[in-house]
Amino acid sequence: MESEAKFTVGYKISCLIENSELSLTDQNHTSGIPQGSVLGPVLFLVVINDLPEVIEVFIKLFADDAKLYSVAPTTATENSIQRSLDRAVNWADIWQMLFNATKCHHLRIGKQEAGIKYTMTANEQVIELETAKNEKDLGVIIDQKLSFRDHITSKDNTANRNLGIIFRTFTFIDEEMFLNS
Repeated sequence: MESEAKFTVGYKISCLIENSELSLTDQNHTSGIPQGSVLGPVLFLVVINDLPEVIEVFIKLFADDAKLYSVAPTTATENSIQRSLDRAVNWADIWQMLFNATKCHHLRIGKQEAGIKYTMTANEQVIELETAKNEKDLGVIIDQKLSFRDHITSKDNTANRNLGIIFRTFTFIDEEMFLNS
């Protein structure tokens, strides 16, 4: 672990442009993971590995994405989610990281209206999280009713757009051309 800590502390950001190095900053960085490195993804996982320990509700981590969730919405579980959000922000402060609160939002699945407005603190400002009507997760669009209507519409639009490109590109199209290619 000591070698990983040395790797992430004191590095400088620089950029290589046409064989001449351009330094973007002269300041040493005391936290974070250098992007574009071979060890970057592994080090990021090492850094965020203990985040679930401070969260009261269920949490799923995938790459740089974290999803907090709970079942059976009651006042107690809504308060647990808010406490978990607060703890996640405190955890990030300790690790000198920031959540982009403007990209954070919540999705309530089911018929019941939200009884609480969730908030996060960013740059010493309390930001109310936006209520989402749907959420794209690993390529699947999930909505409040779990109907997948938005997902199907999105895929249908993509297929029609691609079909339009094919029809505009080829002057002659027959079944044999597509089956034998």
